[in-house]
Amino acid sequence: MAVLDKFEITYKDSNDDYVYFPFQYNPSQLSISKSVVWEGFAVSGEDSTKKQFSSGKAKTLSIGDVLFDTSMFKSISVYKKYIRYLEAMTLGQEYTKEGITRPPILTLSWGNGSYFFDAILINLNYEFSMFDRSGIPIRANVSFEFEEIVTDTKKIKNKLDVQVVTTYRVKSKDTLQKIADSELGSATKWKMIAVANGIDNPNDLEVGMQLTIPPED
Repeated sequence: MAVLDKFEITYKDSNDDYVYFPFQYNPSQLSISKSVVWEGFAVSGEDSTKKQFSSGKAKTLSIGDVLFDTSMFKSISVYKKYIRYLEAMTLGQEYTKEGITRPPILTLSWGNGSYFFDAILINLNYEFSMFDRSGIPIRANVSFEFEEIVTDTKKIKNKLDVQVVTTYRVKSKDTLQKIADSELGSATKWKMIAVANGIDNPNDLEVGMQLTIPPED
């Protein structure tokens, strides 16, 4: 019989000796979310706002109702055997190389799953659902929420090298030529801004409009 792969959490850079945590029972469902931020700005004479893309948000991975159970053991608390190690993933540790205190960065994995990422544990909830005769908790249902964190500086640098995009909020008396001169170094580059923002008529600028300023060639 093949061995069942376990969902695992590994400390990527921990000062703690306990750096590896396999789930006792695998989750039945994973939920991954990725969202972006769109900002609205008012346009004079219109009864609704216009939207401009602002930024992307980190992925989140949610896992609900994961079972941890020590009922097969004698008088062993499920908190002491499992939950306290999960709580440690939310506690600050001192990282001398960085000169800061923060919770550990975690690597999530499950068999050959390729949809995981380095993350921090931003929310941990657990509910004790069974106790022995002396009141020791022996079963718990645990829910997790992880948030993606990019730690590879090479990846960050590559992203920055590929494209650097900024935004600009239109002010009174602005023109595309004036904006191009201040943001791109030459008024002749106004068409780059027009194309990036889908502007057909350069006179259609509205005060408060947020423009995407494309990277220079």
